[in-house]
Amino acid sequence: EQVSYVSFPNLFFEIVSTLRIHKLLGDDWMYKKGFLFETEKSKIVQGYVVATCLFFDKSVLKKLPNSRLYDEMFLYGEELFWGYAWSLVGVQGYYFPEKQVVHSVGGSEQKTGEDKLYQRRLYQTQGEHLFLIKHFGKFKTNLIYFLRLLRWSLNNIFKKDEDITLRKKVLLKVLRNN
Repeated sequence: EQVSYVSFPNLFFEIVSTLRIHKLLGDDWMYKKGFLFETEKSKIVQGYVVATCLFFDKSVLKKLPNSRLYDEMFLYGEELFWGYAWSLVGVQGYYFPEKQVVHSVGGSEQKTGEDKLYQRRLYQTQGEHLFLIKHFGKFKTNLIYFLRLLRWSLNNIFKKDEDITLRKKVLLKVLRNN
């Protein structure tokens, strides 16, 4: 299982998550704010679908700036840019988890096991980094990263989580390279 729907990154959500305020406000508040996805509903609110197959009409592509896809990244990340741009012009997204798409070649990922997960996380983080810098600037982006690293470090004190450890490793690599 992989996460297919996430909210758009923002400083408010990072603060809420780090301070654990969402635990007090409950899931209803999280759904209403678009931080959680109601799986029984296919409509996407305040977020985007990640690491999945997107289908859209040419008319929707024409609503993007310069009527084109983004050149800044390849593989894992473009859907964040598309979803955000479409949300700004009122294009509604829908998620259909029961649909299956079969890759006939599967050439985007040659790695397997731990290497595959690391590569996927790296691509996703690099794409998100480009998005954050473009929309928030360096100061807010670094503040978001600080809050994430703080939250992940505190969480790992109480319960070792391999995925959080991997996310920290990938984020620190992206920060070193930028």
